[in-house]
Amino acid sequence: MADRGAPTGTLGRKVISFPVLMGALLVVATFLVTQMFQVDPDTWLHDVVGQRILRTHSWPTTDAYSFTAPGTEWMAYEWLADVALAWVMRIGGLRGWMGLLAGLASCLTLLTYYYAYLRCRSPKAAFVATALVLPLAGVWFTLHPQLFGYIFLVIVLICLEHFRQGRRGALWLLPVVFLLWVNVHGTFVFGFLALAIYWLSGLVDLRMCCLRADRWQAGERMQMAAVAMVSLLACCVTPYGTRLLTYPAEIIFMQPAMTASMVSWQSIPFGIWHGRLFLAYVLIFIAAVAVFQPSVRLEELALFFLAVVMTCLHARSLPLFAIVFAPLLAGILARWVPRYESAKDLYALNAFFIGCAVVVMVKGFPSQQKLERTIADHNPQGAVDHLREYPEPRAMLNELTWGGYLLDSLGPQQRVFIDCRVDIYEYTGVFSDYLRMMNVDPDTAWLLQKYHLRSCLIQSGARLATFLEASREWKKVYGDKMCVLYSRRYDLVGGFK
Repeated sequence: MADRGAPTGTLGRKVISFPVLMGALLVVATFLVTQMFQVDPDTWLHDVVGQRILRTHSWPTTDAYSFTAPGTEWMAYEWLADVALAWVMRIGGLRGWMGLLAGLASCLTLLTYYYAYLRCRSPKAAFVATALVLPLAGVWFTLHPQLFGYIFLVIVLICLEHFRQGRRGALWLLPVVFLLWVNVHGTFVFGFLALAIYWLSGLVDLRMCCLRADRWQAGERMQMAAVAMVSLLACCVTPYGTRLLTYPAEIIFMQPAMTASMVSWQSIPFGIWHGRLFLAYVLIFIAAVAVFQPSVRLEELALFFLAVVMTCLHARSLPLFAIVFAPLLAGILARWVPRYESAKDLYALNAFFIGCAVVVMVKGFPSQQKLERTIADHNPQGAVDHLREYPEPRAMLNELTWGGYLLDSLGPQQRVFIDCRVDIYEYTGVFSDYLRMMNVDPDTAWLLQKYHLRSCLIQSGARLATFLEASREWKKVYGDKMCVLYSRRYDLVGGFK
């Protein structure tokens, strides 16, 4: 017998059904993960660029933020995300950013939950699978355009799954998705790979142990090809023409120093918890396939191998693995998880717990003061306050991860040595010189003079800090637990200060 507290309308029942309650619980878990409020170092520069676009209604084509590569050709290849971040900061400040982060992360979690449900048709199994992969995706829940990109990826996979299940109209949403996606982040490449994998997997009929593939009808193949072509054309609709379409290839093939030195581009470390958890999930899936032989479609297996390879090569691809693995795991768990029966649903109790979830998130939303303390704990705020009171000459060496924060905090008059736009610094040779100085290369003293550096803002305890501390040419003018600021004693023109 249905719960007497249930609403009479079908829509009302769905809104407070048990599957919706499980989605609410996933949102609460995601909200708790985002309480760390991880603002990626890149985010500050995205805000600077986005504010400029909003102010000038134009898109940058050259560098205007550094003194080491001024005028170098550069494009804001994530400009739409830049504008979104800047607009939210403008109207809501740090609390706006926190809300955006929680909203984007929750959206990604719910879409993954729905994607897993489409595969297994068991909301309970989909819930458990999504909850199990949430820690992996949560590692990269930072306020970064990449988060937008993975949301678009799940939307593409959901549309492809609907198409596989016979809903042919769903596929025509993809050109709109790619139109937005290419202007947001380079992960749009994964969307085209997913399209190609689905299309190729449907060229054969296959039944081999637990692996199967169903051949597409001729009309379905033609529709997929047409959608792919229109989506490709949509990716050319950018302020920079087709250049955003080819930029991911530039990163992979033309920026070796960046991909080799940046932590997120390196292989996933198996010595820390999320690396071990990733490896455990891969081994568990292989063992489950060997023992239980669940039905696995060819495109699902291909996406799984793509996600595993990409994650092993680049740690930043961990959310890709979480998204792809969730439906596979849900399909396996559906064997043992009890089925959901709507006739036994307790709607009033569901409504109560959904209300509790909303209250937890509203009450737990951090204050402006707490967010400011979090920002101060992860950025050189003390040094910025010092520079506001005692400005240093513009030729100041800075940590790469602090470049955007310095620009955002000190205003456009502040030019930096380097920031997160590693592409232009690698092309001009600045990035390699930066690495040599930070690692105290034998030519460090010469490099400091090469760029006419008058001050250095670097991490406390860094190799370069030790070098400068021992040098008679430099003196420490500010220091705290996070950073230290050195000023040159000797002016190459005027002599000692």
